[in-house]
Amino acid sequence: MDRTPTRSLLVVILLIMSVFLALPASVRAEEDCEDELLAWSVEDAIFVEHLGAWYNCCVLIMVEMETPEPNVVDFLEAETYPDGPCYCDCCLSIGMHGTGFEPGTYLVRVWNEDRTELFGETTVEVEGEGAGPGAFQWFGQSPCGGYSDIGDDVPSEFDRGETWGRVKQLFQ
Repeated sequence: MDRTPTRSLLVVILLIMSVFLALPASVRAEEDCEDELLAWSVEDAIFVEHLGAWYNCCVLIMVEMETPEPNVVDFLEAETYPDGPCYCDCCLSIGMHGTGFEPGTYLVRVWNEDRTELFGETTVEVEGEGAGPGAFQWFGQSPCGGYSDIGDDVPSEFDRGETWGRVKQLFQ
């Protein structure tokens, strides 16, 4: 009986298992990642933080703001891949804000770009003296894993020299 096919199959299985075991634990692990929306106002500005956003590791999120009805503010998150997607997913924090809102109570929602998935909604009381209508000002995203402390600065561009940047490059 020829055992060469069986031996080859065993080698392939062991090779696949060793590659899987060599992957970083943070890439393999199912992270606790649940969409959570925080929103607050400062004067005439509405600030929103989308915590627990589950995306591909190499995504660059672009955000747009719309006001489809009076006192309703929708932020739309669009996935872009300047360097192509990676073979991993991770948990991100995405921040955004708009300014110039008139005083009042606003319903704030965060959607995916085609409005098929609502990530969260909440209400915010604006007390500033904005002239309206509100205007989009800024957005940014955390590195994979989110921020560890409230108040961390959002980097303007992810530094590929950081450890996670090197890991991401391996999966592109």
